[in-house]
Amino acid sequence: MIKQTKENSEYSGLQELLNLEEIKNYNSSIVKESLKNIVSPKNVIDFGAGIGTLSMIFREFSIKTQCIEIDKVNKEYLIKRNLPVFDSLSKLKDSADLIFSSNVLEHIEDDLSVLKELKKKLSHDGIVFYTYLQK
Repeated sequence: MIKQTKENSEYSGLQELLNLEEIKNYNSSIVKESLKNIVSPKNVIDFGAGIGTLSMIFREFSIKTQCIEIDKVNKEYLIKRNLPVFDSLSKLKDSADLIFSSNVLEHIEDDLSVLKELKKKLSHDGIVFYTYLQK
């Protein structure tokens, strides 16, 4: 997988995200797993939302998400899917009960700083749930 950097910011991985969308049981299972330790989350952030595959599954559970995504192509996809999209955590006003992220942190050079920023966005009892697909 290609890491997105300032030098190759035009790479969105759209085809790979569309392929990952086809593994429906896996996607559903990780959303369900993220919900095991939290009761009725009111504010969920999908950090590095890609094209919104997992946010769409949250929507099936009547849970609204706010998507954080920096890629231009992916943001257009999110907008077409009527998902609220922001390009940074700082643009969100409220704290989150659940911050969900899948297949993102391994692409961020300073992942520790990002985790600290995620923690600042959590409500008192909130959790960060992270998963990745090993290849």
